[in-house]
Amino acid sequence: MKKIVVIVALITLFSSTLTGQVSVQLENLGNFDKSGNGFGWYSSAGRNIDFNPETGSLCSVYRKHFSSEITGKIGAAVKHEGETDFELMILLNDSSEPYAIPPGGRYPHTVACKDYFFTFYNDYLSDGEHSNALISIYDNISNEWLSLDGHKYSKITAQNGVKPSGAWKAEGDVVYDNEAGRYHIISLWEVYGLNILGRKQGIMLGTSVDNTANEFVWTDINDCLFDNTSAEMSAVHDFGSMRGRWGQNGFGVVWSMNSAVTDTSNWTPSYLYTLDYGQNWLGSNASDNPFLVIDTQEIFDWSGEEYIDDQENIHQLDKPLLYPVSDAIITENNEIHMFLKVSGGSTTYDGVIDFSESGKVISGYYEIVGNLQEENLVWDKNKTSMLSTFVGVGTDKLQKYQKREYYNLKAGYAGDGYIYCSWLDRAEENPQRTPFEEDVYRYNDDAYLAFSSNYGQSWNNQNYNFTADNGNSYTTAIGINITNTPDICDQGWGISKKGEILNGNLIFYAASQYANLDIPALGEPESFEDYMQDLYAWKIELSGSGIETNNTISNFKLLQNYPNPFNPTTTINYELQIADFVNIVVFNAEGKKVWERGNKREEAGKYSISFDGTNFNSGIYFYALKINGIIKEQKKMVMIK
Repeated sequence: MKKIVVIVALITLFSSTLTGQVSVQLENLGNFDKSGNGFGWYSSAGRNIDFNPETGSLCSVYRKHFSSEITGKIGAAVKHEGETDFELMILLNDSSEPYAIPPGGRYPHTVACKDYFFTFYNDYLSDGEHSNALISIYDNISNEWLSLDGHKYSKITAQNGVKPSGAWKAEGDVVYDNEAGRYHIISLWEVYGLNILGRKQGIMLGTSVDNTANEFVWTDINDCLFDNTSAEMSAVHDFGSMRGRWGQNGFGVVWSMNSAVTDTSNWTPSYLYTLDYGQNWLGSNASDNPFLVIDTQEIFDWSGEEYIDDQENIHQLDKPLLYPVSDAIITENNEIHMFLKVSGGSTTYDGVIDFSESGKVISGYYEIVGNLQEENLVWDKNKTSMLSTFVGVGTDKLQKYQKREYYNLKAGYAGDGYIYCSWLDRAEENPQRTPFEEDVYRYNDDAYLAFSSNYGQSWNNQNYNFTADNGNSYTTAIGINITNTPDICDQGWGISKKGEILNGNLIFYAASQYANLDIPALGEPESFEDYMQDLYAWKIELSGSGIETNNTISNFKLLQNYPNPFNPTTTINYELQIADFVNIVVFNAEGKKVWERGNKREEAGKYSISFDGTNFNSGIYFYALKINGIIKEQKKMVMIK
């Protein structure tokens, strides 16, 4: 299949500390499959993709097709490094027994870890109570889906034989414990059907029996099951879908967007965390809510500012309004970066507040940051960043557009401080309304992006000047439009959770679907979902965003290695004036990381480490001193064998 570069844009960045130009290239990796109609689904909850930096392979999983409100297939497409075509596989067929009659695979979610892709999904049965939690595993070494229980999938079953009955909305993450030589899976499931309220959600943990993914031992979901109809969760009104991410050395976080009984119209990020791969979960001591709740009034810099309404009443911005959408990544420093969709609000004003009286734009996508401090997860309000406002903020059209899709906020991490976040919004200029649903403002979607190369200290986006319905002009940040497709709908847009830095460029991937307007699938079309859907994968590459260095020596000093040139070992020396978290990283001449010592806290003093190049080729290498995850200084060294 021929690769076609469909968009190359040169964009001037709007950022607090990073300025200049960056090239954004969107490469079409192909129309790899089709889905019978839009209910396959257009939501990114039915489209998922991840990239495996260890093997260079790509996997997209999706709800491929259904012929009614129940039945469905789970499809998978794998692309290997250097190949142009995708390898297609049906993981769950809609005549599959004994899991459900009729079955209907839903909510696939895939995660890359070491040599494998791990995919979670359910096979929903119409009564909602007998759906099974399923897992499929792709081996990137043998290039095949593992045979589990005689199928391409296996029921996730606890060691005591218990299965999560009524499994729904799969989510999860996988990490490899190098010290123990084991894979750890965190899988999260809604159970017992489709109730909007009265949800039960639980955590099932899987641990591999050896250093392969051939067999796992699973915990009982009832050991960590939450029911918001119980007294233990009586403070929770609505219980959003739980999500989870692993960090390093046993650290992990699960969270959901919940609404409280005392404020049923608002959502707050609520979480648990573990320091021992889920053997123990740390949460609240409250008798009516087991989750820790982030105090959102404390983390936004506009909290406490004033807003004056049309009747000239003064209101204090003391109630951030959050949407039920979120995502998060955890860095190698066990710092969690959570992404939220937020507007302003007040306890004395019934409505959304987009601007403060001082002229600050409030509504938009935000990053909040938490880090471990003596085994406590602390949220640092000084690290909160606004990535982008909404297109059309402050207009009546905006609020109607936002009824569109709640699953469109996705984040990923490429390592070494490179974080990226993407979402759907309408086009900034000349937005085109869809030919359907004339009673609402619904626009063709574009995908937007913001990214950081320094652990979220600053974000690359664009300058946005606009006039709101109140007649005032504003300037703020908005994401980079990376699809710019005014004539089709970027449905089901999702990005890979992992990326890579190659030749100084940030690279990650996306999956989406487009309605094929030549092939109606469900009679007289009433929406884009009533057409055959073409499934696409994309490669997104940002150049001009390479390794950034700061040669100003203050509290640290990196010395030249000795000997240099060397064969095959050399010593790297550095000095610290104050205690800090330090790592030494080695890159090849192309800018790809080939080795790192590992991040550790070190006291003030002089240090030496040995680099062994036995397994590397002769050539030029660069070694870098990283402080708190940020490259502060680098030097060149030469290995001659």
